[in-house]
Amino acid sequence: MVNIEMDKRYIELNHTINKINNWYEKDECKLLNIITVPYNTSRIFREIVINILSKGKKVLYVTQDGNANEDMLKYLKLSFGFKSYSIIRSGGDHSDTYLHFVSYENIIFIDESYDLIIYDDITTFSKQSRLEIQNCVDFLYKRANKVIVYSTELVFINSPCIHLGNCFRMTPFVEPRIITTRIDLNKDIPYLFYDYLKWFRENNRKVIIHTPCKEKTEIVYEYYNSILNVSSRMKLVKITNSNELRLIEKIHEIKDKPVMIVTNLIGKYFEELDNIDIVIYFAEDKFYDYKKIVYLCGKVGKVRGIQGEVILLSNEISNNMEYAKDLAREFNKTAWEKGLLE
Repeated sequence: MVNIEMDKRYIELNHTINKINNWYEKDECKLLNIITVPYNTSRIFREIVINILSKGKKVLYVTQDGNANEDMLKYLKLSFGFKSYSIIRSGGDHSDTYLHFVSYENIIFIDESYDLIIYDDITTFSKQSRLEIQNCVDFLYKRANKVIVYSTELVFINSPCIHLGNCFRMTPFVEPRIITTRIDLNKDIPYLFYDYLKWFRENNRKVIIHTPCKEKTEIVYEYYNSILNVSSRMKLVKITNSNELRLIEKIHEIKDKPVMIVTNLIGKYFEELDNIDIVIYFAEDKFYDYKKIVYLCGKVGKVRGIQGEVILLSNEISNNMEYAKDLAREFNKTAWEKGLLE
């Protein structure tokens, strides 16, 4: 079974690589959309990057965090001895290198032309809306021969599009579960949610409770600590700013006890925590756009093991909550049609 699964994912990966190469070599359209699930692989770009660099041409790789793509660099080094690259954080001369990495925030410093620009909105937590990505690509467009936009949705309507299935696991993409209630979530929780808390505790799960702001974090933490007395049965942690992230290192070491983290931080801060469940408190709050929700769904399904849950706890259902659920379903529909689900 494992070999069959690997074969299917290998075929999907190589089919996508061939499509990318065909677009680059033959398609007159300058832009290519690639749609996939959050945190999917960047291996689809290895071949085209190597091809361009070997011809002495330049590649710009745009990321959300501005860091170099370590998977790409490791492959280039081991396979071709390639070591030279630049990370652009400000203005300066990078003419002696051919592979450049830059965050979307620093593209204003780009003053060179590139044979290919890859806009990677997938491999790390995304902070940008579709419109913001469009604006960034519009800025870069005149500096590139060709541009690939790697995202969870179609960014440019009149450009070709490739749908890539999940290359890491053959289980369905996690669809968020919505729990709505008339209860004031500042003071209480719905009865249904008690069942989830019991399951988290009995299965020694790590649970991240996201809130939209520091004030809500304090309120929710106080409720779980003082009213429910959760700390007597689980490790209860509150994180309200990045200075407290050292606590996560200690949480990594906890293996035989359930953990609950209440926080208003979101995104890269919890990238290293695996096998988790996520609860989004006050999920209808405007802070939670559909993209944040979808990437949190991607986070709990990122690794092997027991696939986590994403629960949206709210007093009403927002358009962003509905769209996030629809997008997750669309991922699963695509995967099913490709034969990539068990």
